[in-house]
Amino acid sequence: MFHFDKGKAQNVAEDTRTVLESYDDAIKSLATLTVSVINAASDSNLSARDRQDLMEAMHTRAGEALNGRAGMVTVVSMLSSLQRRSNHAETSFGCPGPVPLAVDRSATEGFRLHAVA
Repeated sequence: MFHFDKGKAQNVAEDTRTVLESYDDAIKSLATLTVSVINAASDSNLSARDRQDLMEAMHTRAGEALNGRAGMVTVVSMLSSLQRRSNHAETSFGCPGPVPLAVDRSATEGFRLHAVA
């Protein structure tokens, strides 16, 4: 069994969410830039070859960003696997994205958290 400091494990979870959000923002920015490049090239005197080269270059860069994000998803899986074999196997640090927890306030002994799908 691995032993991780809870505070440090929480930092890893939060940083993981931040990195994935950053990839998403970068991919959105690349998509916006791609549209801007296409719009600018359409009103220019660029040849069809030059416009094609620009679009292919933008496509390649966007693919690289997506591949980088896919690599981070693999890292998240590895981190989750390590957590399940650690002293925090039962701790929910939250998945990247909205944390899938709901609060049941009807319980008489306070309130309990239940995972929802």
